[in-house]
Amino acid sequence: MSVSAVTLLTGCTLSLEATSLFAGQIAHDFNNLLVPLLIYPRIIRKDLKEGTRAFEDLELIENTARQIADINQDLLALSRRGNVQQEVLSINSMVEEIVETFRKNITPKKIEIDCIASAKLPNVLFGGPQLTRVLQNLCQNAIEAMGDEGHLIVKTDNIYLDRPVGKYVRVNSGEYARITVSDNGCGIPDNIKDRIFDPFFTTKVGAKERGSGLGLSVVYGIVTDHKGYIDMESTVGIGTTFSLYFPVCRSEILKETGLEVSGGTEKILIVDDDPFQIEAFSRILEELGYKVTGVHSGEEAVRLFENCALEKEAAKNGQRSEGCNFPDLVILDMVMRDGVDGTETYKRIKKINPSQKVITVSGYREHQQVTAVQALGAGQHLCKPVTFESVAQAVRQELDRS
Repeated sequence: MSVSAVTLLTGCTLSLEATSLFAGQIAHDFNNLLVPLLIYPRIIRKDLKEGTRAFEDLELIENTARQIADINQDLLALSRRGNVQQEVLSINSMVEEIVETFRKNITPKKIEIDCIASAKLPNVLFGGPQLTRVLQNLCQNAIEAMGDEGHLIVKTDNIYLDRPVGKYVRVNSGEYARITVSDNGCGIPDNIKDRIFDPFFTTKVGAKERGSGLGLSVVYGIVTDHKGYIDMESTVGIGTTFSLYFPVCRSEILKETGLEVSGGTEKILIVDDDPFQIEAFSRILEELGYKVTGVHSGEEAVRLFENCALEKEAAKNGQRSEGCNFPDLVILDMVMRDGVDGTETYKRIKKINPSQKVITVSGYREHQQVTAVQALGAGQHLCKPVTFESVAQAVRQELDRS
């Protein structure tokens, strides 16, 4: 895989690694800004009559924010810092759904789309939205390469490789669930094949076909993050085939739990260096009936626990004390720019109150940090940008966890 440099609008030439870091930092800030846009419309609509102009405008704002969040996940996938919530998935069902969506929206183009699914395809361990994004990007690229007429074939099969293979990359031996996306479009010229996965590289220069150049770099990042491979074969004037190889998973697909949004009256502490995040989380939790306090650093949170512990000790010794109870739950941001981070904050809190319940939150996929605090006893991890429903369910589940 070529690691060529890319030139941004600033005129700076950045390496692929530097570009990925740059994209990740921007996406993290976007994730924080998106939280209020995803939360407040839901809260405000409750006081409005359905069908009114204001109600519909708020729905538009929320839907637009969700679309921005999807694009933001592309940036995080590019930076390899996206939140990937993996689950056992059936590739066939997702492929068939996406193919059907493209069939319905391809008109008036004369493009035939076929889906050939293997009857006995093993499951894979994958993030559902990430797999959807991969397939949508590849299918959209294929359709654009064919113009107004062509034939797109999306195929799945189970394959065992007893030796490495690959036209473009080396695919190691092993058992895989494979997806191939083939078109009979214009093909990819040899002189740009080594650049197609580079961030911001695009051949779409016309006003009607502008592209960000993120599509295939995002596909490559997502597939690689899931320990898969993406191979490519293309001939100018004949067409292109992308082959995705994913390690198989023998686990069964979990059934939906059908959790409902519910609240409570417990005391919750929010620890985040961004006041907008504290405000947004507070609005959700207060709407659900909880008693909420917010602090802007890990140090403040630790001092709060220390003071509470001192008052408890004083009351135990018969001394006069106002009395203090530890919060029932802490919602803890893992990435705080100043002072101690979420991991260290949790360690210090746990020393003071070993049984403290904690939910972690982050806009990055901080696997090591999240895994470390969960090993120490922390509960669920929430991925920014959060929604009203995701916060409500995670909080209630953690509070009810014995």
